[in-house]
Amino acid sequence: MISVIDIGSNTIRMKVYKVGGDGRIDPVFQTKDMTGLAGYVGADNVLSAEGIARAAAVLRHNAGIVKSLGLDPPHVFATAALRNAANSERAVREIEALCGMKIDVISGKKEAALDYIGATWEHERGSGVVIDIGGGSTELTFFRDGAIVRAESMPVGSLGMFTDRVEWLLPTAGEQEKIARKTLRELRGLGLGGMKSPCACGVGGSVRACARLAQSVFRLERGCVLPASMVGELVQRFAQPSRESLRRLLRVVPERIHTIMPGMIILHTLLGQLGCDVLEVSAYGVREGYLLAEILHVREVDPHVL
Repeated sequence: MISVIDIGSNTIRMKVYKVGGDGRIDPVFQTKDMTGLAGYVGADNVLSAEGIARAAAVLRHNAGIVKSLGLDPPHVFATAALRNAANSERAVREIEALCGMKIDVISGKKEAALDYIGATWEHERGSGVVIDIGGGSTELTFFRDGAIVRAESMPVGSLGMFTDRVEWLLPTAGEQEKIARKTLRELRGLGLGGMKSPCACGVGGSVRACARLAQSVFRLERGCVLPASMVGELVQRFAQPSRESLRRLLRVVPERIHTIMPGMIILHTLLGQLGCDVLEVSAYGVREGYLLAEILHVREVDPHVL
């Protein structure tokens, strides 16, 4: 069995996989810690000593779980939380020294490519876009005929938008507009040239939280494919939430009560701008992509998209 730890801006997740002789990977169990590393980054864009210590403590705990199972040490990689910090190199060295593990900090484009590999490992997809809304960044991977044609990363994430643009717990109408405008500016800055995609595949915690909320509100079956318009309906419903709506958020996504609206606004903006009609939510993403491409080497990241 192989364990993979993903250090994100919102969460630190560990997933343990059983790897078959035929190359099949089966998730065995996972842990999730809502570390919120992006919240430890100050106005100077420096990850604080408290954030460094917090990350190291979670990694040591997960390493202890893996050791107790008699497995090899975890493979650890990090995304926006560490790659975007002004003190990235020093912070990584300090965390490595505190937890005794090496950390692979991957680029935004590579994260996007690994999202695609993870989302397509179980079954091939024709054409579309993979959307991964993380705590500190959002990755977009456009693919056609089973191959990546463009991989991009934007400095827009659910926790980052909450920290930078929300004064209290849920964003006001004005704050919602600021989040949407920031997302639109960053998207236009990519120079996509009007690329459209009727079909979107969503990966990552923010998209899955949105799907859970949709299942609760609209009484959908699990394992979900959503009309893209449904995300807009959710944004409208929770834009000025009633007492019952707040209770629903606390029941369905309690750990994301502060980031669910920023995440859904980012998603709604992207789906509209990219011409997406359908959102398919995948249970797999960057961790599976990292396992397949960087550890098992059964899939490759096309260097031309990096």
